[in-house]
Amino acid sequence: MKKQTEAYIQNQIFIWFHNTYKDYIIHSVPNGGYRDTAEAVAMKNTGTVPGISDLIIWLPNQRAMMIEVKDKKGKQSEAQIKIQNKLEKIDGIYLLVRSLEDFKEQIKNYL
Repeated sequence: MKKQTEAYIQNQIFIWFHNTYKDYIIHSVPNGGYRDTAEAVAMKNTGTVPGISDLIIWLPNQRAMMIEVKDKKGKQSEAQIKIQNKLEKIDGIYLLVRSLEDFKEQIKNYL
């Protein structure tokens, strides 16, 4: 069995959701990795926000659903918790998931 890294889990979620719910929009947010200083400054200046989730799904009722992917040991950062609190305060949906199966179980409450 392949190691369940966050990237692997996110890939599984994206492929499954994209192929299962073809009328919905799901996209990733390029918020990880290493960048040189100029690129990091440019990203910040154009709207990159610390703590934004890994995936965003747009629901028909004009609500945003943010999906934060963690492996079994991963924990949310303070910035991620702040984003979760802000989103939930405006009636958005935030899911913290640790596997494709976990995602499938949680998502069925909203679709």
